[in-house]
Amino acid sequence: MGVDFSAKMCLQCVQNNAFSGMEDCIEVRNESFLDTSMSAEVVDVCVSLEAFMHVGVHRHRQALQEAYRVLRPGGWLLFSDVMECPGVDAEEMRPFYERLNVSKLGSVNSYRRAAEEVGFKEISYLSHAEDVSTHYEAINQMVVAFRRHPDPAKRLDVSQPFYEYLEQSTRGWAEMAAGRIEWGIFTCRKV
Repeated sequence: MGVDFSAKMCLQCVQNNAFSGMEDCIEVRNESFLDTSMSAEVVDVCVSLEAFMHVGVHRHRQALQEAYRVLRPGGWLLFSDVMECPGVDAEEMRPFYERLNVSKLGSVNSYRRAAEEVGFKEISYLSHAEDVSTHYEAINQMVVAFRRHPDPAKRLDVSQPFYEYLEQSTRGWAEMAAGRIEWGIFTCRKV
């Protein structure tokens, strides 16, 4: 089962599932992961990839609480997120905040503390912060390549201002991530 707040993304998931022959295996629900319509204790694993940051730090605990609620005892929450490093200057972080439309990012410690408060045990974190700049540099190179591709059929069908925004923001993230952005994978168990 997958949940997403965006009806457009849910439609794309349904189409992808049909294309891959998985339409009978994966249910897609257009709803928030902060408050799903799922019953309590019905899933073994919850997975989230870079989604919690988009609801703002004041709702991170709520996201973890909802995952805890739907997990069966013994179940696992696995999630990755973009976070800020300890002690970063809020003014230096402004471009990141603006890009994500948030006022602040979480941290490894704030997520760990919230997970403990919710009741998760066996909480671990594996950092991949050293890959953030490389990741955004690769995305920036892809954006540039798609923007300038000589074959119009291979260009992405987006507006010029959106291309410029993507190119500028991915370049900025690649240049500024080191020492400011933390990224990695949490595992948390409901016991």
